[in-house]
Amino acid sequence: MSQYISFIFGIALIIAAILNMTYLMWILIPFVLYIIFLLLLVVKINPKFAITLSPVLTSLAFLLGGMIAMIVYLVVKYRNFKLQGDSKESKILLDIFRFTLPTEKILKYRLAICKDYAKLTASLLFSIYPNSRVYFFTIPQHTATAIKIDGKYYILDQQLPVLTIDGWLIRWNRRDADVYASELIRNSEGKLVGVDFKYHEKVFLHSGKVVDTDKLAAEVAEMLKIKQISQKEKPDFETLLKNYAIYYEDDDITKRSLMKAIKNKLESELCGNMDKISKIEINQNKSDLIVKVYLRTERGE
Repeated sequence: MSQYISFIFGIALIIAAILNMTYLMWILIPFVLYIIFLLLLVVKINPKFAITLSPVLTSLAFLLGGMIAMIVYLVVKYRNFKLQGDSKESKILLDIFRFTLPTEKILKYRLAICKDYAKLTASLLFSIYPNSRVYFFTIPQHTATAIKIDGKYYILDQQLPVLTIDGWLIRWNRRDADVYASELIRNSEGKLVGVDFKYHEKVFLHSGKVVDTDKLAAEVAEMLKIKQISQKEKPDFETLLKNYAIYYEDDDITKRSLMKAIKNKLESELCGNMDKISKIEINQNKSDLIVKVYLRTERGE
């Protein structure tokens, strides 16, 4: 029986290694520690006592093994991570486990989690609009920065497009979010003395939407200076824009950022050769948008 168990466990480790070496490390290190602890008890103390303590050994092995695996993973992942100055690897490792980092370290490392990105975005907004209020949208395990224009929230979540409340909540598969407000505090002389941060409100998801794809395609074509003329019956290729129908709003800020995101996608597909496009079409498929691209022929059509 024990031979079959060992064989099955070995196969599981091989599959884990094929899928992801990280999985293998998280399984293998605690398992090796468990065997070592068990052997020490059997050899040094008493086999029966070792069996009694088996659950404790399992917990201890996975706790210690998980910590070792995390350190090994971080060392391997960031082994080529270079910094300017005299920063030590030990300091970098300690910063990895901090709840949040100061702005100067975010810029120095060029690596961050969502809270750090939100803090950096807020800092940039405050530097441009020092008298404005900046908002933080929070859900479990994620935070993003937002601004409010004409009573409407626009959320900046690390990359284009800029999102409204519905688009952001659907992206993260949430029905509501908590909003916190932050603004700079100044004394009577106008000198900055602190930052105010407090709970503002809770926002909720509303109904879905239908995108005017013809209008959007015409506006994207105008922005990219595409003549929208082609003799071809079928497009040369299609690009799927996941969840872009959710992000769409018929207002200038959101729509312009979404059009910019579409432009970036097409530039990536064509390696920047946008002049090869003769026509584009945009269709909606539930929450997604599909951009159909027609390329110029040798005759220029």
